[in-house]
Amino acid sequence: MRPNVTIDAKGQRCSAFDAFLSRETVLERKSCLSICVKATVQEIELGNTAGGGLVAQGVILNSSDGNSYRVRANREVILCAGTISSPQIMQLRYWILFE
Repeated sequence: MRPNVTIDAKGQRCSAFDAFLSRETVLERKSCLSICVKATVQEIELGNTAGGGLVAQGVILNSSDGNSYRVRANREVILCAGTISSPQIMQLRYWILFE
């Protein structure tokens, strides 16, 4: 299986992790950064902004141990599920929200 790639600021191919979470970022923010691996996102939790828009506030995920977890974000949610799964997760939430 080939890893997912994206183009970084220098125009070079790299993984989503390297493009959005540089080593420097991880090291300086390690106390406030959680990375979940081997987990499946079930739902993106949305909330309202002061201007009436929607903002991602957290996710509900299923981990490899079989448990379901609700993870809340103080600042931002970064969804890195690949070129196929990221749009699927966002579409699932969008259709549930507007049905």
